[in-house]
Amino acid sequence: MFVPSNKRADVRTGCLANMRLKIDFTKKGYLIYHWTDEHNHIMIDADKVHLLPMFRDIQPAQKSIIDMHISCGISERATYDTFLSIYGGHPNVGFTRRDMSNYVQKNKMRNMAPGDGHVM
Repeated sequence: MFVPSNKRADVRTGCLANMRLKIDFTKKGYLIYHWTDEHNHIMIDADKVHLLPMFRDIQPAQKSIIDMHISCGISERATYDTFLSIYGGHPNVGFTRRDMSNYVQKNKMRNMAPGDGHVM
């Protein structure tokens, strides 16, 4: 049985825009039974959506290319520029230069051998 939850405003802006769904067993899908499209904040421009964290992700194939470039001594900047030329610009790459830099740093930390910290 479906039990609707209480209306909760977004904690950051108090926005009450929401959508409520319930399972439709006959059609094997979902049914929208409530829709509120009243926002009390400015919406992001369509050309900036690719910068939102929920739309940014480094794919496994991209990670392997990054790893290969870094192991060959190619700079992070040159690696990211390669992705820009392959995918045709920032919105199509799927991640930012900062995301790639964070990935590279985490990889370096993960691959650090025991005792490397003491040597430094």
